[in-house]
Amino acid sequence: MYQNRIFFIGDIHGQFQWVQAFAARLAACGQAPLDESDWIVLLGDSGLNYWTEPKRARSFKQKFTTLPCNFFIVRGNHEERAENVTKMYPENWNKIMIPSKCNAIQGLVFQELAYPNIYYALDQPSVYYLKGYKTFVIPGAYSADKPYRIANGLEWFASEQLSDAEQAMGRQIAYANQHFDFILSHTCPSEYEPTDLYLPMIDQSTVNKTTEWYLNDINHITKSNFWLFGHYHQFRVYPIHPGDGQKIMMFNDKVLEMDNILKGNYWETI
Repeated sequence: MYQNRIFFIGDIHGQFQWVQAFAARLAACGQAPLDESDWIVLLGDSGLNYWTEPKRARSFKQKFTTLPCNFFIVRGNHEERAENVTKMYPENWNKIMIPSKCNAIQGLVFQELAYPNIYYALDQPSVYYLKGYKTFVIPGAYSADKPYRIANGLEWFASEQLSDAEQAMGRQIAYANQHFDFILSHTCPSEYEPTDLYLPMIDQSTVNKTTEWYLNDINHITKSNFWLFGHYHQFRVYPIHPGDGQKIMMFNDKVLEMDNILKGNYWETI
């Protein structure tokens, strides 16, 4: 019998061992192993499109095919847009509706033909349904270490944040819907920024906060029951502000199942 579970993990930064460790913990805590009906949602900075050249990216992406489950990828800041990679290698990619047999998550995605169990959320604000729950996915963030990356020849992606047009699209979606069961993003609204987790070597006056300010607008335009994000490399369950939904910061060593979130079991990680 299919389980149709959905699990959420924060940034793994190209280290698949975090996913493997989670899969092993499922058995250790007496849960059923992953199957083809299960989904793992990665909340940005997965590393899947950190390298855009197919041969260079192959070894990492192939690791995802070793598990029988599906992956739903929210874009962070340390990876290229799936849409841009599609334009570079159109023969390798499709833009599809997730097949109905994979009915735990529904919506329009990018899929690389060689890795059919990896589904990339669109690169602009978009609506999906996760087990029937209306979910607003808002990708992107600013790389606080951008000057260091550029100076040292590391990968940096010019379109890491949403464009003005994409932000406007997201506001239209928010005004039209007013309420979501879930919002998934890579970074968080500015009101929820964990200032205690700022990198001490980075002058915050040089950090572009456009995405966080934008998400703050979205948080005031629309209401959500749950908002999950990553980016800050720590697991944290926020106190609920009056009139606001539950905010949860995810990282790679803690995994939450959607059913537990819906029950309010925010600390019951795997």
